[in-house]
Amino acid sequence: MLLEHTGSWPAQWLEGNDLPETVQTWTRSQERTVPRSRVAFIKRDHSGPDRSLYIAVTDPATPRLYHFRWRDYSDLLAIDVAAVIAGEDQADLVDEILVAVCTHGRRDRCCAKFGLPVYRAFQNEPGLSAWQCTHLGGHRFAANAIFFPSGICYGYLSPKEVAVVAEAARSDRIHLLNYRGRSFYGGPENAADYFVRHKTEIAGARRLRLEAANDSGTEHCVSLSDGGLVHRVELTATVEPTLASCGKPPKPERHYRLLRYSCQQRPTSGQ
Repeated sequence: MLLEHTGSWPAQWLEGNDLPETVQTWTRSQERTVPRSRVAFIKRDHSGPDRSLYIAVTDPATPRLYHFRWRDYSDLLAIDVAAVIAGEDQADLVDEILVAVCTHGRRDRCCAKFGLPVYRAFQNEPGLSAWQCTHLGGHRFAANAIFFPSGICYGYLSPKEVAVVAEAARSDRIHLLNYRGRSFYGGPENAADYFVRHKTEIAGARRLRLEAANDSGTEHCVSLSDGGLVHRVELTATVEPTLASCGKPPKPERHYRLLRYSCQQRPTSGQ
């Protein structure tokens, strides 16, 4: 859920902001009641009298994006989020590509330093709706951006990569060089998705489907399908000191390494 809010963005943006208490209660309740949900604030340089609320359902099979315009907080609170997610509201479904770039300097100064130039570059890309966004996670990857409704995440972006990333989004492809994964996967699944794409040069955003994921402590086995093919990835995970952000000391972070990759034809019925 991406809520346009042009006021103050504190480090913990859902707590202590300058929204009315009824709206603060509403936003916090969405994260508690809607499974695997997250509420972020967005803003952009030029905004009219209407404010926006986007609800992105990053279903890998049928990703969709809903856009609601509101002027009064009572309009916002009247939106039935559960019904939207369930697909009962088609009137506000939009065929739009939204890119949210983290510029949340109060959370981490790297995000403002590197995110703002990337956001401004995305503003010049046709076919995209570019917004500044609160914390996306992973300060060390700044500048970070996420596309909706696909849930494709990128990191280490600079203005020079924006054109190629934007073209990939318009073509429903993934630019692997800056690829961080999908918002609906965990760490092992995202690492496996990356390694399969790297091995096979699959670029289509919807080509791979998660079949299974198992782990035994520091080792993980993930299977992803591509039509009639099943890709099996075995990973090992280590925790290593990693640069956390601008001017901050390293902290332990999980790293995934490829142990084995294999690919086989999916068994047909009767085999």
